[in-house]
Amino acid sequence: MQRVDLNHECWGVRGRVDDYAICAAAFLAAQQLLGRHARTEAPFAALTALGSALPQGEDFDGGALARAWLLNPPIRRLDEALLRQISSAISRGVDPDYGPACLSVASHILTILNLHLGTGGVLSPTLAELMIAGSPVERGQSVACAFPQASHLALRLAVSNPVRFFAGNEIVAITSALLGIGTRSGLSVDVRDPLSRSAFGSRRSELSCWSSSEVEHLFSLPPLGKRYDLGDGGGPKRAEVLQFEELDDLWSKTMITVVTDGFLHRSSGQERRIREMILRRSNAVVTSLPAGVCGAGRETNSTLLIFGRDEPGEVVFHDGRRLAESVARPTQQHLLAHLAALPAMLGESPERHRSVPTAEIEAEAFNLSVERYLGASPPGPSTRPRRSIPMRLDIVAEVIRPQAAKTLPAEVEESFEAHELTTADIVDGGVTRPSKLVRFSLADRDRVSRSAVQSRDIVVCVKGRVGLVGMVPDLRKDGRPWVISQSFAIVRARVEPRSDLSLILAALLTAPGVIDRLQALAGGTSVQMLQMADLRAFEVPMPIAFEEADALEGIREIEKMRWQVEELCQAIRRKQQTVWTTLWGVPAETVKL
Repeated sequence: MQRVDLNHECWGVRGRVDDYAICAAAFLAAQQLLGRHARTEAPFAALTALGSALPQGEDFDGGALARAWLLNPPIRRLDEALLRQISSAISRGVDPDYGPACLSVASHILTILNLHLGTGGVLSPTLAELMIAGSPVERGQSVACAFPQASHLALRLAVSNPVRFFAGNEIVAITSALLGIGTRSGLSVDVRDPLSRSAFGSRRSELSCWSSSEVEHLFSLPPLGKRYDLGDGGGPKRAEVLQFEELDDLWSKTMITVVTDGFLHRSSGQERRIREMILRRSNAVVTSLPAGVCGAGRETNSTLLIFGRDEPGEVVFHDGRRLAESVARPTQQHLLAHLAALPAMLGESPERHRSVPTAEIEAEAFNLSVERYLGASPPGPSTRPRRSIPMRLDIVAEVIRPQAAKTLPAEVEESFEAHELTTADIVDGGVTRPSKLVRFSLADRDRVSRSAVQSRDIVVCVKGRVGLVGMVPDLRKDGRPWVISQSFAIVRARVEPRSDLSLILAALLTAPGVIDRLQALAGGTSVQMLQMADLRAFEVPMPIAFEEADALEGIREIEKMRWQVEELCQAIRRKQQTVWTTLWGVPAETVKL
């Protein structure tokens, strides 16, 4: 078998990629129905002959759409020489009797098309294999696949199973239907979007082609970030949420889907209710995926979720996000290798998986974030018995995230300046004097004062670099207020005038492992975010009296050492100035430290 060379970059220059992807799929299909010679010598005649050979069907049937496209005169506008090149490449590279080769070429065509349409990418075939490997689907069982991103799944599963693919995109539907013929698979394609009521009608029971009695397993890859408005007064809803409500009665054994990490932990009533519904009736398997595997953004965090209709009991969590080798910025090749090796890796690494009883997850508000149960452990326990009391953070401190006032341009009169704290101002658990200045209207002075930090407040980053913690120094000598951006929350000790409680809290929150625990509570599609409810519920071990005294003594010794280090640094800078002025023969005041 020769190498199949389908130059998709050429398609993008000389014509529409989707049209040529359909033609490539058609040539693969024609190889099964028409023979090879006519296709290579007369590509347009072969396409027309193939269209005539396809049966007519309903308007939503992918095969019927393919027939109409192939018989439509506008395909004559395509480049005949390029079509002959594509046809010849497929003829040379694929033996009609060699199924794996046909499937490989079909996967290549789908990858090109998905890249062009933005519905998937190079990782899609490998992700499909991972999803199939983790599913309980057996040979011959009926399967439904939903949404354009599931095209690779549908094609791969149709080799050994009857598959109904709801494409939700006309180009994907036509191409997939032709590839189903080209690979001699049990694939039937429906162009309709499974979440569009305008396509399905209000009565789903009329859809005899897709009912729970006929579909055992559902693979759903909803477009992450897309919202649907069903016109029921509930407003737009995320596709990843809506799929559980609209498709729940259309499968009988298992649902396999990919969701954003945010869905797994959000405390909104709707998403929490869905997670509870899943766990009340079934076991589940939750596998975190590397950032960028699904979704449009490179930093999108997503998770593979598998559940059924059996008796509930426990949830198995798998860490599939952490790469075997630490890479600062993994490439697609790194991700491909990681996804391909992941099934074996999970079996060989006990630290990558954990079974958690449903009761424990219920106590965590049905949070299904893998990092919550497989994340870093808290700082290790002491060898001596501890008598500290675990307390919620909002019991010992006020946890607030004030809304900042609108900033103004620098040239506006009747305004005042303030320092705005950023993550760059937090160093070694402390907050340095912010260099960024912002300006507010005098009318907003009261509002700004409410969002300003006070001496010995603790600031916690809750958006972006989640878990970064710093303590505000004494501000009595600073003439300008210090305000926080929306990336931060303020933790302010409740007990006054005991300022030492702030020192204890700051020491607890900057301990090793705490940032990992806070990050495990966070989620988000492209930007990590820690919900305020989770921060307020975060438990810290409040020490008893003699342990607190020992800790305070150590904290004050550390502060004294920091001052000594700062004085030593200043002495070093002064000595450097002396050396530089001596060597260069310039006045000392001209050398800036």
